[in-house]
Amino acid sequence: MQRAFSRIHGSGGFTLIELMVGLVLGLLLIGAVISVFVSNQETYRLKAELDDAQEAFRFGSHTLSRVIRQGTAIEEPENDEQLRVAMRHTEAEDWTGVKDCLGRSITDYDDFDADAGGLDEVVNIFSFRDNPDHGGQDLACEVEAPDGSDNAGPRTLVEGLSNDLGTGDDWFVRYGMSGETFWRQSLSDWEEDPDTWADVRSVAIQLAMQSRRSGEDIGRSSLFAATMRDAVFASANGGTGGNGGGTGGGNGANGNGDETGTATTTGTVTTTGTATTTGTVTTTGTAGLAAVAGKRVLNR
Repeated sequence: MQRAFSRIHGSGGFTLIELMVGLVLGLLLIGAVISVFVSNQETYRLKAELDDAQEAFRFGSHTLSRVIRQGTAIEEPENDEQLRVAMRHTEAEDWTGVKDCLGRSITDYDDFDADAGGLDEVVNIFSFRDNPDHGGQDLACEVEAPDGSDNAGPRTLVEGLSNDLGTGDDWFVRYGMSGETFWRQSLSDWEEDPDTWADVRSVAIQLAMQSRRSGEDIGRSSLFAATMRDAVFASANGGTGGNGGGTGGGNGANGNGDETGTATTTGTVTTTGTATTTGTVTTTGTAGLAAVAGKRVLNR
């Protein structure tokens, strides 16, 4: 009886060492699973923050580019963290399709009077302001209209955008000026503080992306540029060309004309860019050459 009990008792169960080894292996397995889970959660959080930041940048850059393209002048800002884009038109139909930085159609303004030519001017003011909720910065926009009743802002345009790149070279805007060499300049040649604001034609902007949850810099920034189309076309078509005769050369308001040979001109010749003509050219009427980018060279 005692031998049978001893046989049954010794045929099953684990020793203390086996239990401890199994416990350690189980803890290691659980720790590995938890580590993978935490890592995946952190990856998901970082990806979500990056997606939010990229979406914020896309919206901000799209709005800035749209307003600049529809603008007609860049005004001198109050500080280095401000951009002032003016929209000026004299005809009511020129305001059709034009929207301010808040997405409002100018033709829907209370003060818009189509019979009086619409409005004289609308100024869009971009700047940064601190966000107390996440501790970072937001891109804000303010609208100044002539009579003030349509003024708006400053209002947050998009959260999580800043000019703080953390590199010591934190600038928001650089300005491209009109002129023959403008289109061949590198960004480092663009103006930080132009002497003549009326000559500004293009704007380069760099923005740093921040977490919209914590306000921390996520280490991503981007640079883009936009050009005022109306201002470029107006300057391209608004210059007055020179008159060349014999072996002379004429200088236009926005370009240079060199002639060799005989040139006879009747009317008005408008040239923007650089035009070189060899041979005999006879023009009767009105001719307009708009070289928006680069040079135009004619050899005959």
